[in-house]
Amino acid sequence: MWICVALAAMAQEPAEAPPSVEVIDEGFANALTEATRAYLRGRHDEAIGLLSSLRVRLQHGEFVDPALAAETLIWLGEVLYKTGRSDEARAVFRELLERTPEWPINEYQHPSDVVAVYYDVARQVRASIAVRPSEAPPPPTPRAPWWVALPFGVPQALQKRPVAATTFAVLGVGFTATSIASSLHLAEVNVSNDGHPNGWTADEVPTRVNTERYAVQWPATALAYLTWAAGSLEARASARKTPVGLGAWGDPHGAGVVVAGQWGAPAR
Repeated sequence: MWICVALAAMAQEPAEAPPSVEVIDEGFANALTEATRAYLRGRHDEAIGLLSSLRVRLQHGEFVDPALAAETLIWLGEVLYKTGRSDEARAVFRELLERTPEWPINEYQHPSDVVAVYYDVARQVRASIAVRPSEAPPPPTPRAPWWVALPFGVPQALQKRPVAATTFAVLGVGFTATSIASSLHLAEVNVSNDGHPNGWTADEVPTRVNTERYAVQWPATALAYLTWAAGSLEARASARKTPVGLGAWGDPHGAGVVVAGQWGAPAR
């Protein structure tokens, strides 16, 4: 019974609410004010310690007003710069500007030399964002040369790919020769007059001619054209895999031009 009463009492107690954003911002703002006061009174090491602690809180994902977060990094960068730690100051400014490249600095609140360093870092950050390496345009895709449309493995031979050239040459010549030979043979035997060269009767001629036409000539002709088309498409694809010519685009790491190109085709 006592257990039930205790559980009921606990259930009636309101749960402690998490601190609101206003409370978090107020605590952060008070810590920032304390740090800047220490800096302005000449206690630079103390200011660096306090501002660095606030920076760590931001890096760990504490949510505060963006203006407070920005001012924390700007003040920390200023203290570091004024104590001769210029590289560290620039790194702090860069940390802010890489997230918000257009964030301004109060030119009336901070010394002119600090403002100049801040804007110099901002210019560098904006320049690096303008053209990222991953955003650099690829070299233009070249057009396949006209000779990729030639039959009988000629394109593959010009690309110096002997295995592919031999394959398409043998298939193309074989099917074409079969088609032509069958066509000539049909022209010779497709006669209905007496004295047929093969001794076929008038009734046998249509049957034998149609059998050869459908079983040999037409399939061989179709396969010859298909081999031609397949060889042309294969050569075109190979030519595009290995661009011929030059490509040029802006250097993402600074002023200049990047020039690249390839010649020839991979051997098969």
